[in-house]
This record gives sequence, structure tokens and C-alpha cells, in this order.
Amino acid sequence: MIRSNSMKYSMAPMLAAVAAAVGTYSAHSQAQSKLNVMLEEVVVTATKKNAAESVQTVPIAMTAFGGDQLDVMQIRDIEGLSYKMPNVALDSNGIVKGVANFSIRGYGSNSSIVSVEPTVGLFVDGVYMGTTVGVVMDTYDLESVEVLRGPQGTLFGRNVSGGAVLVNTRRPGEEFELDFKSSIETGLNKTVAGGVTLPIIDGELSARLVGYYRDDDGWFKNDYSGDDFGKDETYFVRPSVRWTPGDNVEILLRMEAGQTEADGPAVQGRGGSANFDKDSFDIAINEPGFVDIEWQSATLETNFDVDLGNGTITNIFGYRSVEQSQMLDLDGYIYTAIHTFGSLDVEHFSNELRYSGNVNDNWTVTAGLYYFEQDIASTQANLLVNGAYLEGGGGEQEQFSYGVFVNNNLALSDEWTLNLGLRYTYEEKDARVQFDSTGGACEPFYEPGCSSYAFPGPDDQGEEDWSNVSPLVGVQYFPSEDVQLYASWSVAYRSGGYNLRQGDPNSSPGPVDEEELTAYEVGVKSDWLDRKLRINAAYFYNDIEGLQRAVFAPDEKGIQRQTVTNAADAVIQGAELEAQMFVSDSLLLNATIGYLDGEYHDVAYDLNADSVIDAADESLKLTRLAPWTATLGLTYDRDIGDLGAVSVNTNYSFRDAAAYTDSNDAFLPQVGLFNASIAYTSSTGAFTVTLYGKNLTDEVTYGAHSLLPDVLAGVPTGGSFIPLNKGRVAGVSVDYRF
Repeated sequence: MIRSNSMKYSMAPMLAAVAAAVGTYSAHSQAQSKLNVMLEEVVVTATKKNAAESVQTVPIAMTAFGGDQLDVMQIRDIEGLSYKMPNVALDSNGIVKGVANFSIRGYGSNSSIVSVEPTVGLFVDGVYMGTTVGVVMDTYDLESVEVLRGPQGTLFGRNVSGGAVLVNTRRPGEEFELDFKSSIETGLNKTVAGGVTLPIIDGELSARLVGYYRDDDGWFKNDYSGDDFGKDETYFVRPSVRWTPGDNVEILLRMEAGQTEADGPAVQGRGGSANFDKDSFDIAINEPGFVDIEWQSATLETNFDVDLGNGTITNIFGYRSVEQSQMLDLDGYIYTAIHTFGSLDVEHFSNELRYSGNVNDNWTVTAGLYYFEQDIASTQANLLVNGAYLEGGGGEQEQFSYGVFVNNNLALSDEWTLNLGLRYTYEEKDARVQFDSTGGACEPFYEPGCSSYAFPGPDDQGEEDWSNVSPLVGVQYFPSEDVQLYASWSVAYRSGGYNLRQGDPNSSPGPVDEEELTAYEVGVKSDWLDRKLRINAAYFYNDIEGLQRAVFAPDEKGIQRQTVTNAADAVIQGAELEAQMFVSDSLLLNATIGYLDGEYHDVAYDLNADSVIDAADESLKLTRLAPWTATLGLTYDRDIGDLGAVSVNTNYSFRDAAAYTDSNDAFLPQVGLFNASIAYTSSTGAFTVTLYGKNLTDEVTYGAHSLLPDVLAGVPTGGSFIPLNKGRVAGVSVDYRF
């Protein structure tokens, strides 16, 4: 057995977590307190060791939620966690459904271009999702979600320089289980979901089948047509099998297939002929549009326990494909200034083979090989001037990468641990790009038999490769069993590449160079008052070179043309604090606060479009960097004897305003959200009814704010468009577990 600080100080909370988990899933013979659920210690896989660890022993600023905790908070997708953590914004793009514009510590993506890589990587069951497109989808039946703040390049590779989000679906257990969930909320938005676990061979083979269906009639009203708007019908099925043919072998097969058919975005035009109040949810558009997304995935995970170093060999193979077509009214007006439609096809597979074990009593090593391959095909066309003007473009890209990594944890003494990591990555991309241009055989989705935009080309094609090394040096100090101090220095990279939506014929679609981030971080994790009070805090300093930006400039027709470039270098620093306090036997308090400060330097692009690069460009605010974030939550439980238990959960979240465009002429709003719920759980714990409300203050929130020129292709606009999120929502859910 390894004698390391990690093991020494994690056993108590880990055992408590295991006990809580067993209590949750052991046939639910008694009511499960919501307060106890929120207190559960979620063991995490962030360090890829052969044994899960407590959040408190991992030298990473992170927040983890268990599946039951997500249920208590009424989280339906990853975006639902956007306001729950300090300096974290897991927002969708808003314009194009399913597209992630995640930002952590003020460092994120602000584009729906499929070939523009993220700064925050999303991993499902250990498999990297590959793009920002088609990933913000409904979730159900999760074991946990882990949000890692700061660069994770050594263990997770490219495109995690801002952080990583690890989603872990629930694996089949060894006992029969049946669970069912249904809900209805204003919209009307109806959800039905359920899962069943079947033991096939006792102690050796089990299977689980999960089904999910949601039908949303639309929360908005389109003043132009008088119809309900925002319709969304989503389903998926997720079968999984767990086979343990021996005491030292585990094989997990997970599959998923699903589809979403929805209206286009609820776009509110502002200015020009649209005089909507900026604090309203009013919309009036002449094109409801549509979005159709289909996806399939398969993950095969194999774990072998080996005598060598009392370790584990893990292999994770992943496959995923996404097909998406859409028609979007982007102008938000009752006439056609700019409507866009297109199609997308993404397919990727990956494989990671790694070993984690002990060289000796004081040295733990995790090492592995990684391979990733992805193909992208994208087309887009814009319909302008009331349908009289059509332009289109797109492209294809083939890419692959491989990596070799090693991470070492050296216990220098009972109090000190040294962490040393290194990763080498090679990546290659081959792209063919057609610039936006007029012409084409037909208008896709309008004329029967026309399924794609027929454009000549390509205008440009290229092939480029990159290689880099991501080091990590860290130290942990445990002055007592309940306190950890840590510090680290690391380097991570965001991939270079090509722009498959090249709108500016006067600039190149690529390649843009890699983005390099060097990070310095110090932090503390601590439990006090006999573990009734937990305080975690961190300070970080990030130095970014070659910051990639998708920038816009109008052409001679007034059309905003987009290009991707390495626009500047930047520095982002900040601090964050998370606290949890057991106020009494029945009351739990949670609070977080985050602060960010960022600035440009060495600007290489005219960000404010004033025809000169100067101090005015350097003084601009970084996009999606909200200076302040904060949350405050309360969970209260009341036992009502043989009748069961009642639980109340409330939380308030605040996020500062943030720039949306690089030129700072459009901003995302300051937001304060208040959510609340009250739940009754039967005495057996099998049955729960929850009344809940989201965004009870009816705050207007949105994921994008784009300006339109005064005249767009001959049509007057003179305003901006904003894709709105839902306002106040009230609902009821029913859960049953056996």
C-alpha cells in the first residue's frame, strides 16, 4: 500500500463519501436528506490516478457536483452550472444551439465557428468532445461533474488552457435499480426520463438502460406571428454494460444516440425599427428558423489491475459523430436583413492508454499515450435583402494529434509532496476553405431536393502542423490533516488552425498560431470546526501569448466579415474563494466569490477598428471577463417523522457585466439570479416531489450581443441582435427510485 500524503489525508473524507453514496443508492430504505446530499464529498478523477481522490487533497482549484446534488439544484444541462462557481461561465453561444462558449477565469471562446478550438475542454466519461459544437445538450443520470479551473495541459492535452469540465455518466451497479423522473414547468416544458439497472450475472455482468425525452412548447411569444416560440423536442437513449470477468478486470461499454429538433434562437432586435425595452423578453421575427441536431457516441473503457506498483492500466476508446442543420434569423426584425442557414458534420475518435501506480512507497506515477482524429465539414449561406441576395461558403478540415504524458507525485515527507509533469503533443490539420461569396445552385432548406449549398472552390487550402511541450511543477504542504497549501507553475496550449467561416476575402483563413498560456497559482484547502466549516481559496496569474480572436470588419456592402487572427498578448490574474458551513444540524450555508483583472499588451490587430493600433486597443476590456462573480446558497431540512422530510434550497448568483465584442461596443449584462425549491421526500426515500422556481427575479440574460451596421446590404438596420435566454420559470418534478 502506498504511503503518500494524498492517501493519508484523503481517507477520512473519502470513506465518508463512500458511506453517503451507499446510503443514497442502497434501495433508498429511508429518506435521503437534501442537506446530507449537498454535504456529500464527491470523489474525483481529475488527476487520472488509479484511485479516486477527495477534492480536498487534489492540488487543483476545482468544484465537483454529485448526481444527487445536480438533482437538488434542478440542473438539466451543463449550462445550468454557469453561475454556480467563482470565475466560471459555462454559457452556450446563444445564437447557435448546442455551441459552448465556456469561459473560466476570464479566458474563453466567443465564437460558433466549428474549427475554432475551445479554451475549456469538455470530457464525457474520459473522452474529449473535439469541438464546441453540439456539446451543450441535456443531461440525465450523471455520477458527477468536475469543473477544473486553470490550465490542465499536462494530463488532458490541448485546448484545456482555461480549464476542463469532466462529465461522468452513471455506470451500472450490481443490484437491480429502477428510477423515474418527470417534470413540467412554464413553457410548457415537459420532461420524462428513467433508468433501469439489471444484474445479468451476479457479481460479474450488469447492464443499465437510460431514456430521456423533453418537449418544450416554447417560453417566448413571437409578436410578429402571435405564435409561441422556442419549441424544443429532445430525446436520447444511453445503454451501458459493465463486465468484470475477473477480480482485476473491469470493462465498461457506454453508448448514446439522440436528437434535438428546435426553433431557431429567440433573437431580439434592438435599435432601428425594433424599439424593444432592453429589460424585456419581447421578440418579433419573420423567420422562426429551425435547428436539427443528431448525435451518436460510444465509449469503451477497460481497467486492468496489475501487480506492477499495485497499479492500474486503463484504456479509453471514444467515438462521436454530430450532424447539424439550421436556419437562423439573426437580425431579429420583421424583415430579412440577415438570415443564415447551414449544415455541419463532425466525426471523431480517440484512444488513451495509461498506467497509474507506485514506483515505491513515496512515488506515484501516471503515464500514458493519447491519439485523436477528427473530420469536419461545414457549409453556411446568408440570405440578405428580403431574400434577394444570397451568399455562401464553408470548408472541410481533417486533423489528428497524438500525445505522450507523465505525471509524478513524490512524497518528500509526511507533510511535503512534489508534483512534476510533462506532456508532448503533435498536431496536424489539413483544411480547404471557400470564402463567403455570391452564387450557388439553390437555397438550402428552401427548395425541395436541395440539401447543401453548391459553392465553387476552394478559394484556399493549406496544411500545417504544430508540436509543443506542456510542463507542470507543483508542491503540496499539509501542515495538518485538514489543511493543504499548494503552489504550481504550468504551461498549456490552445490549438492553432483555420477559419472554416472565412468572410473576409482580403485576409487568409489561416493558419493562426497556437495560443500559449503560462500559469502561476497558489491555493489553500481547509476544513475547520470539526469539519463543520470548509474554506478553499486560490490566487492565480495567467500570461497568454498569441491570443486568438474571431474579429469582424464591415466590407463595402456593410456586411460584417469575420476572420480569425492572433490579435494580442494578455495577462489575467484573480482570486477565488469557496466556503461551506454547517450552521446547525438542519441548515447548510454555501458561498463563493471570484475576482478577475485582465489587460492586453503587445496588441497586433486593430481591435477597435479605428484604423490604428495604439494604446486605445490595449485599454479595451477582454471579452467574457466578468470582474466579479458571487453565489450564496442555503439548504434547510426538516424531519416530519413518519411522514418523511421537507427540504428547502435557495441560491442567489451574481455575475458582473462583460464585454462581448473585442471592440467593446457590445456587452453581456450584469446578472443576479435567484432560484429556490421545496421538496418533500417520503419516509422510505423512494418518492420525492419538488416545487421549484428558476430566475425568480425575471432577469434578462443572453449569451451574445452583436451589432449590425446602419445599412446591411441595402437594408436599414442600425441596431443589434441579442439571442435571449428564458426568464422566470416555475415547475414541479416527481422522482421515484426503487
